[in-house]
Amino acid sequence: MTEQVSPSGTASIRAEACGGRDEFQGDLFEKGRSIRSNVVGEDYVSRALSGADDFSAPLQKLVTEAAWGMVWTREGLGLRERSMITVAMLAALGKSEELRTHLRGACNNGVTSDEIREILLQVCIYAGFPAGIAAFREAQMGRTSAANS
Repeated sequence: MTEQVSPSGTASIRAEACGGRDEFQGDLFEKGRSIRSNVVGEDYVSRALSGADDFSAPLQKLVTEAAWGMVWTREGLGLRERSMITVAMLAALGKSEELRTHLRGACNNGVTSDEIREILLQVCIYAGFPAGIAAFREAQMGRTSAANS
């Protein structure tokens, strides 16, 4: 699914998956899209990009290039550690929908259920029990849906 534009100018599979938007091109975007897809899943990323319209496309470009292309690809921390930090921050901030996505990503990056539990217990202490309890609820729902699929 990483086929590039052919010399004849045929649209690539990648461009189609991005809704064919010109702003979803370039090395940094592709770097970010690749890591984003590896962490949170190709289906999730394809839906986000193909669903972008003139209003939301700049957001998707920013998220893909800045967060995923520039920060998640930096040396110094591995994907596993970045996932653990991201789960803790999203849980502390009470961002349930993004937390759900990043809990799956953390599992994709090798974070175990035991480690997720420990992260969320830490959230309870430092961000408050309501945030931690809500995060546990999201993690439990994710475990239940994963077991049923």
